Amino acid sequence: MNDKAPSGMTLISLTGSALLSQCIHVVARLGVADHLAESAKTCDELAKLTGCQPKPLSRIMRALVKFGLFMVEDGQKFSLGPLGARLQTEHPRSLRHFCMLNGAEYYQAYGALVHTANTGQSGLRHVYGTSLYEHMERNPETARVYDLAMDEISRDAAVDLASSYDYEGVQTVVDVGGGSGVVVRAILRAHPQLRGLCVDRQDVCERAVKTIAASRDAELLERLNFVAGDFFEELPRGDLYIVKNVLHNWNDASCVRILETVRRALDGGALLVVEHLVEDDEPSLDRLMNAVLQMAICEDETDARDEARMRAIMQEAGFTVPRMGQLGTGHYWFEGRPA
Repeated sequence: MNDKAPSGMTLISLTGSALLSQCIHVVARLGVADHLAESAKTCDELAKLTGCQPKPLSRIMRALVKFGLFMVEDGQKFSLGPLGARLQTEHPRSLRHFCMLNGAEYYQAYGALVHTANTGQSGLRHVYGTSLYEHMERNPETARVYDLAMDEISRDAAVDLASSYDYEGVQTVVDVGGGSGVVVRAILRAHPQLRGLCVDRQDVCERAVKTIAASRDAELLERLNFVAGDFFEELPRGDLYIVKNVLHNWNDASCVRILETVRRALDGGALLVVEHLVEDDEPSLDRLMNAVLQMAICEDETDARDEARMRAIMQEAGFTVPRMGQLGTGHYWFEGRPA
């Protein structure tokens, strides 16, 4: 017997990570971090503020203390730890809404992962009977949380892209499937000579305009327009089309259709596809798990792509790929020019 072999408890602990995800989801949805922003509080105080039961909340909070989300003061008061601080709604690097999304719709899709493994089909569609986007059209609160979650996980890459790509000669940037425009907004903040268009579903555009009008980016609406549209059908004219974190939601055939729509709209400008890549021998656990997530929640037969597949998709849609680069966030960008 190998005395150094992992204990069975290691495997049991790994399977318990689903519970950890749900514990984080609970405190994110209840807004616990917001209630701790000013001062430490007892679990009884938090239970009253959030409308839940103190004993279950205490168990959840104490479990999360072990992971650095919270700290315990004087044996009974909870305060924010470094990770827990990022569950505050107004934290500049908040991940509250992503944790809410991950513990709700995404979590349900993970539960159907055996269906995905058996069929190659979306776990989320198996659970809800619709695609993620159709589900959001029927559930406005889920759509609101999703919009904010995408903002949260896109902020750093947006700022990096705004500062690292050469926008010389560009007048109008089109953010394709851009949600609330976190990418194009970062670019417009950094380059005041540019104008922007953000294309997404009607409901997404309406929420985005309201949110931005009440934010520090309100003045950007003078240079930024939101256009309701379908990137499988038609896109407005522009000089630079950015397709960031869109293609990973779709299988190869759908990706070609999206980029063909860009190709029809493009007149002498460029396409910029921004995505994470996952190689067959990928060393990053985060990227490997993200590839599993995509299979569970996205369109049937969707899979993470390596550089060769990304180039092949762009070329099939009518683009050459003269340049590519990598952002500090790990995303790769591919510049496409009409073939």
